[in-house]
Amino acid sequence: MYPHTDRGTKRSIAEIAVSGRVPCYCSAVRQAARRISRQYAQALRPARVTVAQFTVLTLLRHKPGSGMGELADALGTDRTSVSRIIAVLRRDGLIGLERSEDRRERRWGPTVAGRSRLEVAFPLYKAAQHRIESQLGSQAARQLRELSFALTVSLA
Repeated sequence: MYPHTDRGTKRSIAEIAVSGRVPCYCSAVRQAARRISRQYAQALRPARVTVAQFTVLTLLRHKPGSGMGELADALGTDRTSVSRIIAVLRRDGLIGLERSEDRRERRWGPTVAGRSRLEVAFPLYKAAQHRIESQLGSQAARQLRELSFALTVSLA
């Protein structure tokens, strides 16, 4: 897979992946993100909300009346991905349209049901945060978050 890193040794793909020594920054970050995401997904399952839905609901709770573009920018993703999340949240009655001066733009806010779902999900989220912090240690967890934010800003 990465022949320049394993001169003279033949390791299987599984051995490379399990060792945690994938030399590609992108692959290493994606591998960690998938594993962290699984822990949050499992933690939030009892609240019947996905990690992405929880994040959008949280953003809308803090800034109701946000539009698709604002949400996409905040999440670092495209509008199509946000529109899929919005469609499910709206279908489930967790968000609704907010009044906007520009009738061409849709702005969203959490409904009573959405705020209620967040109240159930938040302690589950905090428990997942605590588990990650316990696994890494407080300082390393903070460093990971800060490095992630710095990388996000510098690559924007």
